[in-house]
Amino acid sequence: MSHDISEQERAGIVRVLSGLEQAVIEKGFDYVVPENDRGELYYWQSEGDSTPKGCCIVGVAREKLGLTALHDDGSVLDGTGIDSDLTGAEEQYFVIDSPAGKVAALAQTLQDKGCPWGPAFQAASTLATEAFGVFYRADALKHYRLSLFGVEGEK
Repeated sequence: MSHDISEQERAGIVRVLSGLEQAVIEKGFDYVVPENDRGELYYWQSEGDSTPKGCCIVGVAREKLGLTALHDDGSVLDGTGIDSDLTGAEEQYFVIDSPAGKVAALAQTLQDKGCPWGPAFQAASTLATEAFGVFYRADALKHYRLSLFGVEGEK
């Protein structure tokens, strides 16, 4: 199967998967967004005067990759779309029409349908491999994969 994507697009997929993996590590493999928040969350939820934080799987992934929640003027990014309000070279990976954006969008869509973050990440990783020929090795999640098969993994 031919995968006609550039090296930059491949790097973008790996970068997005890295952020998604880090999000899963932070929140937990079995973390599920509360039902009343699904599809309504913004990438960045301001908590009073505190620093804005990612609140969905893609928002947390963006945060883990060091992408800011602020415009240059200090105002908070807004929008619920995966590619809303994006600027800068790193953020091109989250543009919905890009291969990496499609990988991120799958994880987000599954999360919004009530899927736990671990399986949402795994589905995004599978899409990366099957649709774009990019294999991502998620070593940090090894113990979760092993536990699915009844083998005690590293903690």
